[in-house]
Amino acid sequence: MATAAACPTFRWAQTRRLVSVAVLLVDAADIQHTIEDKRISFKANVRGKRYELDFELKHAIDAKLSRLNTEGRNPRFELTKANSKQFWNLLCADKRRFKNYCKIDFDKWKDEDELYDEEDNDTTEALVEDDRTNIQEREEDFNKDLKIDAMGLPPSFGGMTQDDISNMLKEEKPSKENDLPDSDDEPLLDLDGALAEGKVS
Repeated sequence: MATAAACPTFRWAQTRRLVSVAVLLVDAADIQHTIEDKRISFKANVRGKRYELDFELKHAIDAKLSRLNTEGRNPRFELTKANSKQFWNLLCADKRRFKNYCKIDFDKWKDEDELYDEEDNDTTEALVEDDRTNIQEREEDFNKDLKIDAMGLPPSFGGMTQDDISNMLKEEKPSKENDLPDSDDEPLLDLDGALAEGKVS
């Protein structure tokens, strides 16, 4: 009997015009996908293990202006909303079925008032492409921040780069206070001998 395919974890966010759905699989191979007006599906193999994702969307999209982007760390659906004025409070029509797999992408998430605080009725393909570019850049920045050097520090820390931090540590010298002996190292006064010699009254 063939082993059933596993469901991958996926995370999502939205702009005015796009809904981004990242499938959290690295090095996915043999990718197959479909995009319909209210449904998406995804199949792939990762090191011999099969993954499948197929669900109905809560709201309609423009399938012709939507796509699967496989250039980043994770395969990512870029779904163009059929109605750019509609805020999606849910991604999946059946929220219970995927409650353990569907996550909010908080790095890209914006609330409704943030998305629609300005009037914008334009849903041209050029603006959709701008949204895709912005999402791609944020994804690259997020992946870059995941890279840790041998010291356990990210590429930038408190406005300083790894080179800045390394140079600072090399140039750091002990303060003069560190050169002073500890109080425990000072010689103790021989009270008995001092009393015998009349040095202490």
